[in-house]
This record gives sequence, structure tokens and C-alpha cells, in this order.
Amino acid sequence: MTRRFDMNSFRLVALAIIVILVFSAACVSEPGASGSAMVPKPNYVHGYINSKGEVVVPMTLDRADDFSEGLAFVMENNKGRYLNFNGGTAFQAPYADAGKFQQGLAGVLDQQKGWGFIDRQGTVVIGCRFTAVTGFDHNIAGASSGGKWGFIDNFGLFMIQPSFDMAREFRDGLAPVAKRTGWDNSQPVYSWGYVDAKGNMAIPFQFDDAHSFSGGLALVGKRVHAYKYNHGYINSNGTLAIPYQFMFARDFTGSSQATVSAAVGNGEKWGVVDSSGKLIIAFSFAQEVDLSRSLNLFYKDGLFGYMDRDGKTVIPAQYDDAHQFSEGMAVVGKKVQ
Repeated sequence: MTRRFDMNSFRLVALAIIVILVFSAACVSEPGASGSAMVPKPNYVHGYINSKGEVVVPMTLDRADDFSEGLAFVMENNKGRYLNFNGGTAFQAPYADAGKFQQGLAGVLDQQKGWGFIDRQGTVVIGCRFTAVTGFDHNIAGASSGGKWGFIDNFGLFMIQPSFDMAREFRDGLAPVAKRTGWDNSQPVYSWGYVDAKGNMAIPFQFDDAHSFSGGLALVGKRVHAYKYNHGYINSNGTLAIPYQFMFARDFTGSSQATVSAAVGNGEKWGVVDSSGKLIIAFSFAQEVDLSRSLNLFYKDGLFGYMDRDGKTVIPAQYDDAHQFSEGMAVVGKKVQ
């Protein structure tokens, strides 16, 4: 996850996918591109439901993030705080932005100083001095300073000095890192590889896009044009284990190598592959299915709901906005004027 802890919301990804599914087009013009007035983006208020569809936190929040390690960052009336599973306030978090907890630490943004980290009591344990950060994994986190990315320990000290143009989170002892190789019009072009915890290049720069390892495999992309990639997966040796063949793809999930699977899309439908790349669920769903989740988000008639692994509706489509379930809770939202 490359981050300035920009918490890529599921809503933006889901809506982008929906546009593609509905229009079956590689490119869709921006509103107003033909001279019409720009259409304003809708505003939402958010809350949380449990897996029974019961409202745990009413839809009054201006921002609501997924739960992680029992806590979730929310904002209401421009004031930030972290919630616990009961929907109560665990502690105040007066920051312009904040991320999820990993290994007991969460990134937070002080607008005057930069990004740092707090513990589960809300105490700043790594000072706010970085331009951007990733989450921690095995006591290592990505951090940007002076325009370059490196990696810090849980004391905030650089153990791999900033020297990369982009970086994502360490997992399975490796982290994706990138160097900029040029520009395509106004878009930067990168070459990605993987670095180990000692700062050595374990997998050379060679990919047009690369993500953190999960389930022994990492999602990589081959650039087709400015915003379009074909996706496949590599193993820890950097060998392409599953060829570039998917328009959309997600990380592998599952508790063991025998059960790991990943949602993949062909531009029209979603299916599921195992770690060998074999389709274990054919391209048949209009939305992604993660077999490690008991409930998956779906979209119908302009609204979001939740289905089980077999596609049966469990929570009817009734929300204008929604996230996947995380730790038994899901963010849901409604439009406001």
C-alpha cells in the first residue's frame, strides 16, 4: 500500500469499476469534457453496521475509516477521533489525517509538522516530521523525507536511508520500491522492484507497478497506456508465477498456501484464482469476491449491499456508499445535499 496514508477508499475504486462494467469502455470522459457543466461530487455521511446489518454507529460522520486492531479513525465537524467496537470514543485525534493501526501504531498528520505515529492511547511515539508514511510490518515502516522514500524502525530512525521515488509497505520481508524513469504527458512513469530489510535490492527494478506480498505472491502490473495496466503475480524470487492477464486484481488472502485466493477481473466480470492462477470461481460476478470474507460488497440499482460467498444477498442493497467488512464492522453511508 503506497501511502501518504491516503486510505484509498473502497468507494472510489468501486465507482470506477462500476463505470467500466456499465459502459464496457476502456476510457470514460470526465464530466464536462464535452463542454457541459461540471457535475459536483456527492457528499456523504457515514456510520457503521455489524455483520447482521445492525447499526452500531449512526450515519452522522463526515469520514469513517475501516477498523483495524479494534480501532477506527473518524471525523465529525472537522474533529478527529478513534472509535472502539462499541462505537464509543477511544481517544481524541486532533489531526488533519490519520491511518489505521498496525502493530499498535497508526500514522497521523500534523498539518504544520508532517506525518508521525501514535500508539493505542493516542500518544505520539514517533514525531511528526515525515512527508508521507506507510503502515508498520515487523517493526518497519516506509517514510518519505526530502522528496525520497526510505524505511524507519519503530523508534522513528531510518534503517534504510531515503533513496527511492516511491515505496509501499513491507510484507514477508520485502517491500516494493520504485525509481522514476520518465514522464507520459503529465504522468510520472516508474520502474518497480523489491528491497529487503537490510536495504538490498532483492528483486531488481523491472515492473511497471508492484504491490506488497500477500500469501506468498505479489501483484504486479504491466503498463498498457497511461492509466491502464494488465496484472499478474510474482513469487518471492521475482519470477512471474501468474501471467499478466487480468484487468483488475487484488492481493491474495487466506490462512494457508492451500487456501489462499485472489479476486481478479476481466473488465466485465469478477472471478477468483488460486495460487497457481487457476480459476476456482469463473468470471461470473459483477463485483469482486474475497473467499476469506464471509460477506462481500455488491452494487445494485445504484445502491450497495452485502452478499455471502455464494452470491446470496444477506444485507439488502440500501446504502449510497459502503466499504467491505473489516473486523466484523463495515462503513456505510448516505448522500447529503
